Amino acid sequence: NKGIECMQCAFVSFCHLENKNTQKYTKIHIADLAINLTTKCSLNCRNCVALTPKLKEKKIVRDLNVNDFENALKVLELYIDTINEYVLSGGDPLLNKNISGIIEVILKSTINFKRIRIVTPGIIPIPKELIAYLKNEKIIITIDNYGNKLKERERLTLQRNIENFDKNDCNYEMLDNADGLWYDFGGFEDRKLSETEVAKRFEGCIMRNCIVLTPTCYLGRCGRHMVYVSSFGEIPKQKNKEYIDLLNDGEMVESKLVEMLEMKTLQACNYCNGMDNVVSAGEQV
Repeated sequence: NKGIECMQCAFVSFCHLENKNTQKYTKIHIADLAINLTTKCSLNCRNCVALTPKLKEKKIVRDLNVNDFENALKVLELYIDTINEYVLSGGDPLLNKNISGIIEVILKSTINFKRIRIVTPGIIPIPKELIAYLKNEKIIITIDNYGNKLKERERLTLQRNIENFDKNDCNYEMLDNADGLWYDFGGFEDRKLSETEVAKRFEGCIMRNCIVLTPTCYLGRCGRHMVYVSSFGEIPKQKNKEYIDLLNDGEMVESKLVEMLEMKTLQACNYCNGMDNVVSAGEQV
């Protein structure tokens, strides 16, 4: 296993389109698709990019359903050739009891992919059925470790999980966030920025290339944006819907997908502090 140092998201990368003429795209390649399996998390991090404290306060829970995910992926199969890496995230993806079923859907999909990565703090026991998947060379679990910010029982569970991985020759790696830093994106409130300021904030953001699938099977840019939309509804006074409803948008999906990948601004940037300040990773509320 190996360590990774990370400011906010170790898996941000780029997507691109290939076209044989100016009218029709023939292939869409997505570098990383983050799939939010659940909004549930055992931690309650103060500056959580997934807005966990706010969701817990409002008692909002969303879990990705296997059948919905299978239907959504079938839609994407029509337009996407390659997804380099599926990143199963949350919340804590291990809190979705359907995680094995979701992995099976990916493995059976016609979309080419290199790897499935499961990102978790590792503070709940690893399900037995997941151990077998972690022996597959295309599947790896990344433990996002917050060190002494975890409670003693959480650290003990994490240690037992690691011992279990070693015993069963599983593919895993440690993301050392004990002294890590996050960007302080702030709460999801209206900053009243001008259109020029919004575009500038989008261009300068490390998360602008995040492609995220929510538990409601919405597909869009930026994790914070998609958590908010799938949990609380549309951004107030938003001019255009800046995400795709894969289960209901029908024939509009292709044009919306191309538009989403080519966008140069995102109204959600008006609800963000940008990348001006950093804070300690994993501080608990």
